[in-house]
Amino acid sequence: MTEAERQILALLAAGHTAKTAAAALGLSVHGVNERLREARRKTGAGSSRDLARALAAQEICDEKIGVAPVAAVSPEAGPDLPQRAAGTARKGVRPMVLGLGIAAAAVLLGGIGWQQERGQATDPLLGSLVVDKPHDAAALHERVRREARDAGWAAPAETRLMNRFGMIDGVNSLRVLCGTDICEVAGRIAPGGTANAALLEVQQVAFSGVQTLGFTNESSFSVGGDDTGQGAAFVAYLYRRAADVPYVVATMPTMHATIAPGPFTLGVTFDRPMQPGSFSFVKSDRGAYPECDGTPRQSADGRGFTMQCTAVAGQAYSIGFNNAQARNFKSLDGVPAEPSLLSFDAKR
Repeated sequence: MTEAERQILALLAAGHTAKTAAAALGLSVHGVNERLREARRKTGAGSSRDLARALAAQEICDEKIGVAPVAAVSPEAGPDLPQRAAGTARKGVRPMVLGLGIAAAAVLLGGIGWQQERGQATDPLLGSLVVDKPHDAAALHERVRREARDAGWAAPAETRLMNRFGMIDGVNSLRVLCGTDICEVAGRIAPGGTANAALLEVQQVAFSGVQTLGFTNESSFSVGGDDTGQGAAFVAYLYRRAADVPYVVATMPTMHATIAPGPFTLGVTFDRPMQPGSFSFVKSDRGAYPECDGTPRQSADGRGFTMQCTAVAGQAYSIGFNNAQARNFKSLDGVPAEPSLLSFDAKR
């Protein structure tokens, strides 16, 4: 990435918005957004916020750039990023381990984990692994042990998760614990040349590979490690899905795909037939909404919806299927689908 792109990302990580970063660096907001878009293209990151946090955690943007800290920004231009939790890093612990690349770090959407010397109870497998808010692994670690165990659900869920994560080459010391409506999956990644690939696969399964196992798409994920040769520790918290809630099983394009500019099909498929003529394709602040031809077409089995759209070269896109306000994707019996997000971009 260019120096200008790194400077802007460093400001975002410190809490600035695109507007205040532009003012601090003497650029236009359009110029800032163009540089952020280029940085996402180079790294494969889904959003500028995720990339900024990953870079900050890797400590590759630690040069002084001669701008005021976020505390000096006027109240009307407040920060739009959570701040890193306070703590003293233990000697030998790195926020990102095993040489994890920028693009890989950027997709750790649940936050970047690190270990702290004190303040959290030690877990024999994880140590005191904690993450940025809102994904507070310490609180979730306590919650899964505190809540009553629903044995009828927890035992089969533990087996399914153990089987799924256990299929990933390079995962060691795997442990799964479920309570009433949350499960913890913890383990370590064996060090070596395939560690990055294993860590990425663990993260991808945690965020998008467990929906068919009865979990929502709101997983929390954290990773940390040390220099002792044990490899990276990871922990994922997965949330139980209500049995009657429809959910997305496939999209066109696929998540984080890079497509050719020009005409393309935007599509979403659910796990069951949905109400005809009822849909919510919604805008997201993580990317642009594409130009499309209008009313979505529903598949013969009632599960899929498609639109013909046009992609602009170099543009990052993000489309939601339902959100907190728009919930028109519904099952035949009127239950709104679980909100889901699709992000992709078009080649330059």
